[in-house]
Amino acid sequence: MLCIDNFSHFLYAIKEIRLGLQSPKTSILLNGHSGCGKTTLVHLLLKEKPREILEINSSNYDNLSTFKNKCKCFSSAISIENCFKKIEKIIVIDDLDVLISIDKNFLSFLADFIRSKECCVICVYNHTVNKKAVDMKIEFNVNVYLKRLTYKQCFQIVITNVPDNIEVDYDKLSLLIKENNNDLRTVMNHLNNIQVHSNTQEYKIKPKFLEMNMEEIIHEMCLNLLCDDEINEIITHDINQIVCLIHENSHYWLKLSFEDQLQFMKSFNEIILHSEYIGKYIFEKYDFSIWDHYTFSKIKSINNLLHRYFHKTKKIQMNHSQLINKQSLALNFNKKIVKMEKDLNIQRQDCAFVFLYIYYLIHSKCDILSVVTKNEFEIITRFVSDFKPEYKQKILKLKNTVLKQ
Repeated sequence: MLCIDNFSHFLYAIKEIRLGLQSPKTSILLNGHSGCGKTTLVHLLLKEKPREILEINSSNYDNLSTFKNKCKCFSSAISIENCFKKIEKIIVIDDLDVLISIDKNFLSFLADFIRSKECCVICVYNHTVNKKAVDMKIEFNVNVYLKRLTYKQCFQIVITNVPDNIEVDYDKLSLLIKENNNDLRTVMNHLNNIQVHSNTQEYKIKPKFLEMNMEEIIHEMCLNLLCDDEINEIITHDINQIVCLIHENSHYWLKLSFEDQLQFMKSFNEIILHSEYIGKYIFEKYDFSIWDHYTFSKIKSINNLLHRYFHKTKKIQMNHSQLINKQSLALNFNKKIVKMEKDLNIQRQDCAFVFLYIYYLIHSKCDILSVVTKNEFEIITRFVSDFKPEYKQKILKLKNTVLKQ
């Protein structure tokens, strides 16, 4: 059984968290690499004195409405035990990075709830190089970062907590730790693999996409057709960021004909628009459980498309200029499409042509002059101003020429 003494290497973090818990209705962010013991450490510290705890994680999260009700009811309700002795209430939010990625409104509510000071909140967040800092909207009272465990630290924790009925092969244990980047959780969950008589041959168990950055994930999607398990791993990442990076950079990778560029953008656009419709009309209004299914379908479709066009690409270079205001471009662009739909009185699917027309206008303006309309040019102009500013003067000149005809 793990105890607080096993985490003596995190003494600095333990002191900060204990100090933070002394303040009523505080907010604490515990940030660190996957499998370093963040959640375990929080549970051990909270057990040091009687407390009422509500734990929310990716497994028991239903939807934002239910989450709001749980938080408000928990923070305002008075238990029988609390009538006789005041007991601190704490909401623990584990897998915060996953919850943010599956519900775009989650972070906004959490920020408001923490500012309201209704209850103490502890957030546990997996740090990876591709994920945005969650405190962009939240001022946490205590912000603690746990470093990745060293091999020696992970080894010592494991050998002091191996059950008596397991005879350890230390060579296998060493291999299991090294192959999984000193991930304590992965090692502790696979102790059967390090037994003397175990026939296990594969020791690299940790999900391959767990700590990849966005560029690495996209490059992997270009080079290989991913299996279902690998796609499920990617779902926990910010899919909107992946989409916007592909949208912004794909034309740099396309060393192909103009027709191929158009065909790629058309196919990519169809995938995103279909996903938008499913998300808008089914996921948000009727059935939260469909999120995994339609996101899986979107990633698989994008993977097939990228592999078809870029499977021979050796190194992909990324431009991040569209990651505006610390939000994903997909959200920003979706807002712009909604505004265009409202301002110009056109259907959302009609806004899709901006992805295609920008290429026509840049490369083959003569072919499009006969069909472009005033409203369409207005959308194109806005699109260029936001996402292709280097072509703004060219588009304005072309617009003036066409509208005079």
